[in-house]
Amino acid sequence: MAIVQNWAVINTATWIVENVIVWDGIEYTEETGVGWTVPDGYMAIQTDVASVGWSYSDGVFVPPPTPEVPPPTPAEILASQSAKLQGLTQLAAAQKAALTNRIGVINDGVELGEATPAELAELPVRQAQLIEWKRYALYLGRVTSQEGWPPDVVWPTQPAEGMDLTVSASAPETV
Repeated sequence: MAIVQNWAVINTATWIVENVIVWDGIEYTEETGVGWTVPDGYMAIQTDVASVGWSYSDGVFVPPPTPEVPPPTPAEILASQSAKLQGLTQLAAAQKAALTNRIGVINDGVELGEATPAELAELPVRQAQLIEWKRYALYLGRVTSQEGWPPDVVWPTQPAEGMDLTVSASAPETV
């Protein structure tokens, strides 16, 4: 039984790989009715490297040149930077809302005299985090007034700590 391998089908006029096939290398014969024949003007070379569009020269497969990517247009830069700003602003707003809510819940416990020691320890941490997220949101609001907007932006540093926004509430189990 023949081993099936990848073969590059190369146009001998251009020396460009026009197809890559899986073939056992057995030439077609009318006698057996089995196999495949490389078409006229083509040759097949076994390869695990080449792809369509590669060239073949002196026994070596060469990939096509990497296409030159044009630089983004001013409109594309504006759209990209605006989208980034919008996402960061939404994150800051979500953090501020979550921290404000958590601080409010802990303050309710303090006001009612029912705050736990863990909540009392958490309160100043959350208050400090809220200040950092407010400062971050303020600096994000100034991004578009930077001299380099939109292509050259100095983004403010995002606070490292905040609320876990991935937590979701679940319905209580029924007995």
